[in-house]
Amino acid sequence: SLVNITQTRIFTVDTANPLVTGALTNSTDGVEASNVSLYVNVTVTDPNTLSVNVSNVTSLSMVQASGSIWQLNTTLGQLGCAADAICQLQFVAIDRAGNENRSVTTTVTVDNTSPKVSLLSPANNTYFASTWVYLNVSANDSIASGTNLNVSLFVNGTWNQSIFATGSLNFTANF
Repeated sequence: SLVNITQTRIFTVDTANPLVTGALTNSTDGVEASNVSLYVNVTVTDPNTLSVNVSNVTSLSMVQASGSIWQLNTTLGQLGCAADAICQLQFVAIDRAGNENRSVTTTVTVDNTSPKVSLLSPANNTYFASTWVYLNVSANDSIASGTNLNVSLFVNGTWNQSIFATGSLNFTANF
């Protein structure tokens, strides 16, 4: 005797790559040291998202924070961006059908080197007969070249004044 067996199978045909948008970090100016904690976010729109990674030299898995937002708390060093340079982060989203999108990137500049500040004049052990002194200072940053730096003058451990500038700058300190 013949028995008729009916089976039902559910499957999904998915040929669309995940949509990846809104790649960003919590870096306020796009410049960070390689060991500073950094939040990296990306929006992935696909009902079947399987995984999202962010990478430079090293690829790290992101976690689904809420809805379509994927997030990772890491450092640029953990992503392989240790040297002073521009670090390009690439986002890769893969869905359950194996479709992937790796078209979205963002950049952060790695800056592990402190700015250089030098007192150009007056010379050490100079004597003055006035209640003010004219100071010439040089301030530069190799990564943020041309960016104004906060250069502050302290006299006997007490803040006296600050200038936002780069290159050669002048203070007149009153005593």
